[in-house]
Amino acid sequence: MSEESKSIQGTVPASPEQPKPTPMEIFLSSPDIQKAIAEIPKLIERAIQTKTKWATLPTIILILGLVFGVIGAITYLAVIDKLSSDSIALVFGVIVGASFTYLQKFLPGG
Repeated sequence: MSEESKSIQGTVPASPEQPKPTPMEIFLSSPDIQKAIAEIPKLIERAIQTKTKWATLPTIILILGLVFGVIGAITYLAVIDKLSSDSIALVFGVIVGASFTYLQKFLPGG
């Protein structure tokens, strides 16, 4: 065999260029991002521990008292014809929904 044929037969074809990394790969390879990702489990654990720490009966009673106080005020305004039925439904829904959403943080499994 000649030298040319050896070089042609014995060589491996050059691999195509490496694909460019995507913006997400570049973002995730950043040392700051790696450090932040490593902290996520610790933050979740801390959030779970502090969540149960604030689950107190006085907080729940206060929120429920606020809900019933607003319901009483809405009822009074409806009786003296200061609120229409649409306004009553809107205010009642907003206040009760927001209160129960807030209370969900304090209840077990919430």
